[in-house]
Amino acid sequence: MPTVLRADPKEQISVEYHRIQLTQYFLDWSLKYVGIAKKEYEVSFENEIEASVTSIIHSALFVESFINQFAEEFIKNDDRLNFDRCKKSYKNTSDLSNTVWKLYCILNKQTEDSISLDDNLLIRINDIIQIRHKLVHYKPEESSRKIYRKAPNSNGMFTLDFMGDPVKIEPSLLEKEVCCLNAIAHYMSCRELLLLWCNLIGQDVGGFSRYPKVEIFHKKIEDDSVVRDSI
Repeated sequence: MPTVLRADPKEQISVEYHRIQLTQYFLDWSLKYVGIAKKEYEVSFENEIEASVTSIIHSALFVESFINQFAEEFIKNDDRLNFDRCKKSYKNTSDLSNTVWKLYCILNKQTEDSISLDDNLLIRINDIIQIRHKLVHYKPEESSRKIYRKAPNSNGMFTLDFMGDPVKIEPSLLEKEVCCLNAIAHYMSCRELLLLWCNLIGQDVGGFSRYPKVEIFHKKIEDDSVVRDSI
């Protein structure tokens, strides 16, 4: 990580910025907890979820820090506030989150061949940001497993048969989006973003061999409703 030196002739003072490698650390930790989640997925649902949440959050932190790190290098100081708030020339004109819009702007500053807003990688990065939002801004009703049962068409008193088969079951947030498989997918999207950036700036990717591919496996489908309902 380079040291940034700035000097102000008027104030007659200089400042050295010795950067810490948070972007790298976040991806390290995303990979670390993906490995833990893979080991736990057949053993303990609770431990798998704990590791998966940790990995996914670090994937989101990687994306955020990646954008901010390279914004400092490629966007002028007096324009950085507009970039950060997606204002003026950086106004978000997409359906993607502001975070992914800023990533789109950063990537397109480095290539003559414009990266489109519907690029698959950007869509997958947007998924990471959205699941992070759901976890950080937890809403119990939205996150719950929902079991739909047929109810009488009546405004008066009625009974429900809880022993009968439901009309539909909607999995919980944890079952749908916070599992080992998704943690792997999100880590792999971050890894792909890193390799894409290296390609755009002409940097050798050999130094990033520390971030290996993690294969997405086919998880066994079992009736684990009792375990999952206890969460």
